[in-house]
Amino acid sequence: MFLLDLKNKLPNKKEKISSYFDLFKNQNSKVEGLKNAYFEEDNKFCELIAYQKVIGYIIPKSNVHLANSMTVRYANMIGFSNKADLEIFSNRGTSGIDGCLSTAIGVAINSPEKINVCMIGDMAFFYDRNAFWNNYIPNNLRVIVFNNQGGGIFRIIDGPSAQPELDEFFETKQNYSAKYSAMEAGLEYYVANNLVDLEKILSTFYDKSNGAKLLEINTLGIVNKEEFVRFKNTIKTG
Repeated sequence: MFLLDLKNKLPNKKEKISSYFDLFKNQNSKVEGLKNAYFEEDNKFCELIAYQKVIGYIIPKSNVHLANSMTVRYANMIGFSNKADLEIFSNRGTSGIDGCLSTAIGVAINSPEKINVCMIGDMAFFYDRNAFWNNYIPNNLRVIVFNNQGGGIFRIIDGPSAQPELDEFFETKQNYSAKYSAMEAGLEYYVANNLVDLEKILSTFYDKSNGAKLLEINTLGIVNKEEFVRFKNTIKTG
């Protein structure tokens, strides 16, 4: 009521016709074309390609939980434009990597009618793998661990990426596998080290099953950075 009253008291002014929306649509369409062109190339196997495939195979009306850091960045860059019926959750923000897997499991328990996909990096996964330490892991849970053996975000941030201490103190190199966590928790375990294996697994990974599933995708941090930078430059210079 306040705004309506204020509008009635203000002098009548002609509305300005803005071309911003058309400009935005044109630019957005251009960027989408550049993105599609990149993904159609014969690229090196990397996280960016893996995320694009993982998102592309998600079945309609699923819940998707995005863990913190590069997971959110990749998902935003790739987009869910053809997946409007998905419900997206995330721990993005002040929570950091705290409880990403726990939150995803909680959502899955409370959404038994849906497939619940947790996309999570290795550091966030290992930090919160005690989320499996319960007796209620639902069959509709699908965990996808993107394992690049460290905190890949620090290879991309300008400050840390230039430091000689990058590998040991920023990236925190590790050689763990999610296989043993999956086995202990009774999850079906899958692993992909290349695009052919990844697509084969994804073709049935989201199907309903009698147990939860975990897919571990192994990539190289250096290659991930190279392709991430090349992808961004393709968009900028296109």
